[in-house]
Amino acid sequence: MILEYKDVQFFKAEAEPPSAPTSLKISGLAFHSALSVGKITDENDAGSIVVLVHLIPATPGTSGSFAIDIPIPDSVNDVRFGNERVEIWKRGAAQP
Repeated sequence: MILEYKDVQFFKAEAEPPSAPTSLKISGLAFHSALSVGKITDENDAGSIVVLVHLIPATPGTSGSFAIDIPIPDSVNDVRFGNERVEIWKRGAAQP
């Protein structure tokens, strides 16, 4: 199962450094009590990076929280999250 943006609590996407991002720090907590984060993958898709958080059944010692640093090459215009590809960062856009 892939975690979707609407199912994340405490979601953060912070560019480092804010003025000229070379990486994006993404973190949050899956809002599924019976599931934990198994792995996080990212894929390039026509000028976008798509971040996918793969969920697995929760077991002792696992967690629903996640944090990852994604390098942003110059060829990337935006970063999207989940199968629904919700835009979480866009080159040149003011970041909150």
